[in-house]
Amino acid sequence: MVAGIGTTLLARPAIPEDLLPDSGGLLALLALGFLASGGSGLWNSVLTYVLKVKDIKDDLATVAARKAKIADEIAAAQPDAVRRAEAMAKLDGAR
Repeated sequence: MVAGIGTTLLARPAIPEDLLPDSGGLLALLALGFLASGGSGLWNSVLTYVLKVKDIKDDLATVAARKAKIADEIAAAQPDAVRRAEAMAKLDGAR
């Protein structure tokens, strides 16, 4: 772990500024050092976590789209349902 952090600190001049936060980046460098020292197992875990988060966001977007479609269908059918109920009420009153 110390080697990963040390390597990251030594490589600091080669790391593009775009990859580091505006706050100076020491915490980002330490985090990168921990990730580098973790090896491929850690990177695979991080990748799995990020992909699961993406899957959850995609599922939420799908559910939201389905809800919107159902709401539109209900709204479009509602006037017909109201008219049908009024006609049924008139028919029931005529008996």
